[in-house]
Amino acid sequence: MKFTGLFILLACCSLAFAQNLPLRQAEVIQPYYNSTILTDGSVVTAWAEARINDYDIYAQRFSASGPAMWPEPLCLVQRDGVDRFASMVSTSDGGFVVAWQTDFSSGGFMLQKFNSSGQALWDQSDHSYPLGEASTQGLHMLPNPQGGIYLLRSNFQAGYRLRVYSFDVVGAHLWSPDGIQLGPQSDTIYKSAISDGSGGLMVCYNLTGGLGSQLIHLDTSGNTIGPNPMLAANPFGSNYYSPLRLSNGNYALYSYSSSAYTLSWQIMDINGNLLMASPLSTNLYSDAGVPKLAASADGGMYISHLMSSQIYLLKISSSGSPVWQPWFKTFPANVGRVTLFDFRVDSQNRPLITWRDVTDNSNRSLQLTPDGLPSWPETGIAVNAASREFYLPSVLSIGQNYWYFWKDKAGTSQFFRRQILNGSAVAQLEPGGVVISERLDGVANPIKSQFTLGSHFYSFWPDTRNGSHELYMQKSDLNLNPLWEQQGRKFLPDLPGHKFAVEILAEPQGQIAILYRNSFDDTYEFLHYLQVIDTDGNPLLPGLGVALMGSYNTGMGCHLSYEDGDYYVVWGIGGSNSGTIRGQRIHDGVAMWLDEGGEFGKILLQTDFGFSIQELANRFMLVRYSDSIPNDTCHRVFLIPNDQPQRIDWPPDGLVYISDYDSGTESVVAAQVVQDSLYVVLDGWDRDLVQKVGYGTELPWGLDGRITHMPADDYYCQDVRFEDDAIYLLYMKNGSFTDTDIYFQKLDYDGVFDWGEDGRLVMEGGQNCYNGSLMKFTDGRVGAIWSRAHNGYLDTRLEYCVMDSLGSWVIGPQVFEDGYMAQDYPLVAMHGNRAMLSWVDRRIGYDSGY
Repeated sequence: MKFTGLFILLACCSLAFAQNLPLRQAEVIQPYYNSTILTDGSVVTAWAEARINDYDIYAQRFSASGPAMWPEPLCLVQRDGVDRFASMVSTSDGGFVVAWQTDFSSGGFMLQKFNSSGQALWDQSDHSYPLGEASTQGLHMLPNPQGGIYLLRSNFQAGYRLRVYSFDVVGAHLWSPDGIQLGPQSDTIYKSAISDGSGGLMVCYNLTGGLGSQLIHLDTSGNTIGPNPMLAANPFGSNYYSPLRLSNGNYALYSYSSSAYTLSWQIMDINGNLLMASPLSTNLYSDAGVPKLAASADGGMYISHLMSSQIYLLKISSSGSPVWQPWFKTFPANVGRVTLFDFRVDSQNRPLITWRDVTDNSNRSLQLTPDGLPSWPETGIAVNAASREFYLPSVLSIGQNYWYFWKDKAGTSQFFRRQILNGSAVAQLEPGGVVISERLDGVANPIKSQFTLGSHFYSFWPDTRNGSHELYMQKSDLNLNPLWEQQGRKFLPDLPGHKFAVEILAEPQGQIAILYRNSFDDTYEFLHYLQVIDTDGNPLLPGLGVALMGSYNTGMGCHLSYEDGDYYVVWGIGGSNSGTIRGQRIHDGVAMWLDEGGEFGKILLQTDFGFSIQELANRFMLVRYSDSIPNDTCHRVFLIPNDQPQRIDWPPDGLVYISDYDSGTESVVAAQVVQDSLYVVLDGWDRDLVQKVGYGTELPWGLDGRITHMPADDYYCQDVRFEDDAIYLLYMKNGSFTDTDIYFQKLDYDGVFDWGEDGRLVMEGGQNCYNGSLMKFTDGRVGAIWSRAHNGYLDTRLEYCVMDSLGSWVIGPQVFEDGYMAQDYPLVAMHGNRAMLSWVDRRIGYDSGY
């Protein structure tokens, strides 16, 4: 599914006051757009883009001579639920109609008509086709003579019946509101529709069951002209076909076989009479690209396709016969697969072929004479320039000029651009095209870390702007006013490499340590570094920081901690059956331990078992062995050295700190040193517990620790807060299943459950709840926020609650943030009685807003 955006919200303990701030606004220009020529000769282009985490539809209008007619792009459609731009068509009264998809691929769409100034004209409620009843798949619009449109669409609630409607200038139905059903059976799939030149339309549709395609001819009143279907027999057997209206009023019917790589055609008149004795065929010898056809001014047509890095062109006469011998003319082109973007013929019968050149990612066009000779340089004219990515262009022929509209990516941005080429292959606009709209480029994944330091909130997230994986950060005051750049500040912006954060730690002295992996051109070659920044984001160590480890897998664990002025980093090397744990102590920005055995760092442990380093808290290193050891929990805690003379001797193989349990091995959820003891929260299949470990190997709670719930209860620990008075825990029972119970638990540092063994019930019998985060306010109130899937997992929303210190509701469980497939991955950072809540806003897909 989709994955997306970042928001933060500041809430007081009562949540009566809340301030919402986009932390990283999601910005996307969709690769779906269209352009059309209005009756006065002006051009309107429309596209969908996200500026603040949800899509809206924008448009710009240009005069026939080229200049923009509106000062800025106009927002045509600004509303929740816009999923993607679908289609646009001009109308006979000088306006245009736009269709867009809603409900995030679940089936709905809407229509709206605009005048040439961009003013909406139709009642929106009358032109909303809701979830489950419609789809933009197969949707098609054509202008009708009444200033409205013909609309073809499928209705899923009535099988796959294809229906056609007609609307007048004000959007009223000219035919039955239920439209006209096409085809004798329910499984009728739209193929194409074209004008008949007299105000009516001809519709081609496919029938399932190997019956091929059929044609129907309708007049402006919706009456059938001639027989229904037009052809008693399919001229191509059981194959599907499409119609092309020729300049002399006849129609070319053509059928492409992607399995046999053949294209066949037949000529038909307006009355459905076939004019060729039998269809002609040509073998394309390749599936490199579906052929494209365009009508010529002499009543015939041109056919173009790709094969073996060449462009092929075939001219067909009005009688259906090939004009040239041999049939095809060829032109060299650096093309990939399925990259013939556009093919058209202008008013002077000159073909224009547009394709993508894979050598420089350029969009190129080549104009030919009516006889198939290049009138431009044979390699074509590049429309764009320096694009990192390039998308399908919308092309128009206007007089002697060709207009192009497209999306591309360059630098740190994505663009919607235009270019005009005249018949002499001269660009009318600046090289590379003129920018119509520019948005930030890059995917942002869920927030890596957020915390409070002093009187400020800090957030860190990964981002892929400029085609590079980077770490961005933001600092805000306690009212969530951003103190750095609006879109975040880049970590180490002037140093090369892709930066992947591993762990981020705020230490008591007011500095922030960042353990990260830095890779260069080859992403499989990388080093790990430790860099420290001050509260203004300035690096305190030279260059990339302290180099720690080289190009090997850290999937067995890599962790960072701080104690008594020193940073400690540990990491694992090896395979599934053996390995080595290495580490480094950093003091005043200097690595203190010599490299051992030809590798970075000091050898801390060598083992014949597979393992993972689960956590590093101060100098306590928690290791879980992956191989089953008889009568062993596979859990160990080690105290790594601090190079001080006062040293307690720990078991060289580590301290077993929890008892063996038959139902499986627990995982460490969180660990922290409080009051000179280590507290570890573990989550198992059937046992959840908290353990206490002293620096002198003491286990004051025994090997069983404090079990938070009875065995056989399927609880999952979602979040932990180590506070001054106690440990606060958030549990979900059956969190990934239909029924979800949510509990708070409180364990003081003497091992007493202040709220009883089962804690306090937050919600019972909820559905599909997960990704919970805990809030602990200084006045004793406790809250939680979590994700919840609903509407058959198509949507996610956030829910929350707040309970006072006595267990009474301040705010009972309720919806916090709702939307279309919108909200997920909540995180919490606390400051007194304020909670900074962040979440991923996924309304626009993989680009993220926070």
